[in-house]
Amino acid sequence: MLWFLLTTMVSPLLRWAGSKRQHVPFLRECWDAGKYSRYVEPFAGSAAVFFAVAPRRAILGDINQELIQTYQTVKRAPDAVYRQLTKFATGEKAYYKVRSMRLRSLVPKAARFVYLKVLL
Repeated sequence: MLWFLLTTMVSPLLRWAGSKRQHVPFLRECWDAGKYSRYVEPFAGSAAVFFAVAPRRAILGDINQELIQTYQTVKRAPDAVYRQLTKFATGEKAYYKVRSMRLRSLVPKAARFVYLKVLL
């Protein structure tokens, strides 16, 4: 399983304004895993470059606390986030209903965040 994760490029989970997604081919060529011991991304957003280079060690940061919480929750409980995400209805009315929700628990909050970012 670990081999699969290390050899398969993972696509970013979210779309993000200001994403470096279009620059990934060039930036991937600049990454030398043998030269660098850690990848640091202070403005993670969609984390497109992080997912493209798949570093062994990384620090991802962002000023958006809900974004970072979502990544942490997806890392810890991906199945739970997915199950919660699939419970949300689709369509314009459903979108506005989900957008207005004020959730406290981490899994529903992460699912809501993904839902809102994916449907933009």
